[in-house]
Amino acid sequence: LKGFIWIGTRKGLYRYNGYTINPVNVEKTSDNGYETFHVRGTYITKNGDVWTRLNDNIYRYIPNKDILIKTSLPRVNVAKFTESKDGRLFLITERNLYVYNEITDQMQVFTDINQELISQFPFHEIDADSEDGIWIASPTVLCRIDLKTNSVASYDISRFFTQGRTARVMELIVDSKNNLWIATNGDGLIFHNTHTGVFKQYNSKKEGHILHVRTMIEDDLSQIWIGGELGLRVFDIENQKLIASYKRNYNDKLGLNDNAIYTIFQDKDKNMWFGTYFGGI
Repeated sequence: LKGFIWIGTRKGLYRYNGYTINPVNVEKTSDNGYETFHVRGTYITKNGDVWTRLNDNIYRYIPNKDILIKTSLPRVNVAKFTESKDGRLFLITERNLYVYNEITDQMQVFTDINQELISQFPFHEIDADSEDGIWIASPTVLCRIDLKTNSVASYDISRFFTQGRTARVMELIVDSKNNLWIATNGDGLIFHNTHTGVFKQYNSKKEGHILHVRTMIEDDLSQIWIGGELGLRVFDIENQKLIASYKRNYNDKLGLNDNAIYTIFQDKDKNMWFGTYFGGI
């Protein structure tokens, strides 16, 4: 499965081999025979396994059958994956934390911690750090789960979100310095220095920040690419400042073809790919 680019659309999952884009078949069942498979998110593990959320169900790609098979997990509104330092695959939904069991070949509730905390908040995002921990975030609380001790540390982040409207964490990444970046749907970026414990918010229009962040990734140069409804921004992690900004220029046929950036990907050749809402890839 190496070398493919997997593309999620409103009409299913597609695979690009560098020459052609082909649809990935979905196993037909009694309850999905007439569905249009809207891809809500896709995760490829380090060993090449493909997991995806189609509509409100979790599917897994079976290579020898070249088909997506629906898992036994319940229907969800949120489904985000990460892999811990020790190689375990975790899945956060709005009310549960799961871990993949290689013996049973199934996702199961992660019972090594008290799930009561998980069930109290609508968690939206998850990522792993380099010190045997995983982070999960909601608009109210940020948590780190120490996988060595199975202890949970919590941080109140509600002060960074505008009150009186529906707040959402759009993305959470742990950067190469083991610090956190939290993307929001109207309140910009929240930065957490895990070494000093300091939080900082980047939401100033004067400084060119994107308030509504859809997606972000760190590239191999320790720069964070930030996508939203108003184009792209590039943020220098080391100097904590914006260094570039890109928007659609109707006179530039080689530039961005849409300002609504919904996903960003860097391939093995260091090319940057941008998935947009109106303008394709």
